[in-house]
Amino acid sequence: VKCDGSAGPVAADQDRVQFRTPAGEYVCVHKQALVVEPDSAMDDNNARVFIVHCNQRRQANGLTLKAQLYDASHQPVFSADLSSKFGGVTQHLEDEAYLESVVHNPRKWSAEDPQLYTLVLRLVQMDEIRDIERCQVGIRQVEMKDDLVHVNGVPLTVRGANRHEHHPEHGHVVTKEDMIQDILLLKQHNFNAVRTSHYPNDSLWYELCNEYGLYIVDETNIETHGCHPMSMLSHNQLWRNAYCERAGRMVARDKNHPCIIFWSLGNEAGCGPNHAAMAGLIRQLDNTRILHYEGDPMADPMFTDILCPMYHRVEQIKQAIAKPGERRPLILCEYTHAMGNSNGNVHKYWEA
Repeated sequence: VKCDGSAGPVAADQDRVQFRTPAGEYVCVHKQALVVEPDSAMDDNNARVFIVHCNQRRQANGLTLKAQLYDASHQPVFSADLSSKFGGVTQHLEDEAYLESVVHNPRKWSAEDPQLYTLVLRLVQMDEIRDIERCQVGIRQVEMKDDLVHVNGVPLTVRGANRHEHHPEHGHVVTKEDMIQDILLLKQHNFNAVRTSHYPNDSLWYELCNEYGLYIVDETNIETHGCHPMSMLSHNQLWRNAYCERAGRMVARDKNHPCIIFWSLGNEAGCGPNHAAMAGLIRQLDNTRILHYEGDPMADPMFTDILCPMYHRVEQIKQAIAKPGERRPLILCEYTHAMGNSNGNVHKYWEA
């Protein structure tokens, strides 16, 4: 029984090793809200980069946002810094600055060739630098085309694994070295994708996946494994804000990571109106990625852009993709779970 008097454990009942968390107040330091939208869909030789920076302190008077993009050789991409005053464009709020420029002949990011740029932002007031921030930028395009997932125009075959933030000795405390070891092990065995089962991970994990090259399914912290029926909370309107807040926070925090190509509505939480609200919110916040959810047995396109069942038998896979009118790709989100002597016939899934 996991109960601390809050709603959290009920909606985050992950099927994993559980540890007791000490009570107390936890304080996080948040960076300024930053949106970076590389658009590689212009043509093969150009990409447009949009930057929206929100000054959450709401003291934007006299502030100017300056930005420069640096390539892997630390050379500036723009001939001069981009510059915009907060509220300088009428259609934007007082606490927003908006920048736009074109990157010619960009090096595009993929798991096989993880080309990264570095964006450096400076907040300037009266010629004095008030703040400096940086983040990784990957220019890549994710789309559904010809019934397949494409990255930069190339069809993608997902060879993925589910990963918990877990260490055999340290529990849920995973160091940078542990993360790199996981990534290298995955790459050595020709994996190219990870599902963050079943919650958003430490931000450092995404930065490392950007750097080393792994595709990520970023999963909302929603799992009602212990509810009967499992979809009970998704049909309860009182839980709608909690569902949407978890999805919205995930997108807001992780949206600038190029490694993330799928958003997930959660894991083993049934399906209902609250999931529909989550799907609508995520698509509103970010329509550049593909939506994933296995919890609807009918795989309604309202909830998922792909077929992503778990533990289907080989014949069930064949039946799913053979349904009249079904043109979405199928990616098993879980299918080979080794317990004792239970892990076999993997080749038959790939043949199917």
